[in-house]
Amino acid sequence: MKFLSELLLICILISLVFGQKDPICSSEPVVSGNCTQAIKGYTYATGRHRRCKQLRLAACTITGNYFRRRNECVAKCQSRILVESEFFNFWNQAMAQLLSAFTILIDFARPWLRWNN
Repeated sequence: MKFLSELLLICILISLVFGQKDPICSSEPVVSGNCTQAIKGYTYATGRHRRCKQLRLAACTITGNYFRRRNECVAKCQSRILVESEFFNFWNQAMAQLLSAFTILIDFARPWLRWNN
């Protein structure tokens, strides 16, 4: 039983590590300076519609969730989320099957465990 609890703990830790997204993609663009220059670029919107959207701000520099080209934004944020969602779909199915197998095993072993006590 100790082995099963350790295995479950390891699985939870692995899912937490893979669940962390790039912090740049979830932050807001950081505007610095008081310039009248309009800077165009892209930012990853983390709301309901998770996508790279166009950004235009008056600033000297922009850092954080800011990309000069759309393909940079997609490569950093959007494509990573698609890969993670595919991985988590697989992970969820695998964990559901593993849990089902453990449940069947415990149900099968329960009468034997009672008999030995």
